[in-house]
Amino acid sequence: MKTKLYRLLTCVVAIFLVVFILQIAHAAGDQVINGGFEISGSPNWNAWQESAGTGAIANETSAVHAGIAAARLTGGSGNDTLISQIFSVIPGSRYRLEFYTRGDGTNAGQLSVYGSFPFSDYIIAITTTGVPEANYSGLQSYFFAPEDCTEIILQFRSPSAEGGIAYFDDVTLAEDNLSPTLTPTNTATATYTFTPTSTSTSIPTSTPTNTPTATSTNIPSATQTLTGDQAMTATYEAAIITYSQVATENYPTVILLSIICAVILIAGLFGIAFMTTKRRG
Repeated sequence: MKTKLYRLLTCVVAIFLVVFILQIAHAAGDQVINGGFEISGSPNWNAWQESAGTGAIANETSAVHAGIAAARLTGGSGNDTLISQIFSVIPGSRYRLEFYTRGDGTNAGQLSVYGSFPFSDYIIAITTTGVPEANYSGLQSYFFAPEDCTEIILQFRSPSAEGGIAYFDDVTLAEDNLSPTLTPTNTATATYTFTPTSTSTSIPTSTPTNTPTATSTNIPSATQTLTGDQAMTATYEAAIITYSQVATENYPTVILLSIICAVILIAGLFGIAFMTTKRRG
């Protein structure tokens, strides 16, 4: 009976430890500075470059996904309202972009990823987020840095319609090191996976059924048939991505669980050590 109890305790401790380590790994890989728009700066946020153009950019403190702030972009007549951030990338590497966005009930925001040095072209062309609803949805995309690209510009844009409003929050960008080996080709598609999370009562939570895609030219993508160990690796990757989405949506809860994990781990190790010592005595 005691042996079974020890094994059960060991399994529980191991599971909590894995969850704790995965959360730390997910957070550590993020390259975005001030992705939650929580740190104010000039004119609105630290680390983000802002170009209002013919529209308007404002710090949103009410309609947020998490924390106390989000970016609100209102479109103008020139479709030129955007915020951006520059990142160094490794040529040929695969990257995972995640963020939360919502519209004004009618209009959806836009985004793009531009390879700025020395490669000079869109990696993800300017495209709609496909989220016009007035409640936040999580979007996820994978893309390759071209072989001659060491720097990219991530841009979030207002809706193309004048007066249309879009909100952005909780942005992360990380190199996707957990994927199986993939071989880039010359044609790319950037696929967005929607994970709705309601933070507004004006429109019920809904699950989009259409998956928008962004296409451009001369951009790497990847296709591969996975067998054996590669299939197992892909299954592991899918589990990691699912966990990452849950962790991002429930960050405060994950932090609390991480603390509980640490306490349980320490208590478990002390308990096992104590019982082992007592048995030897």
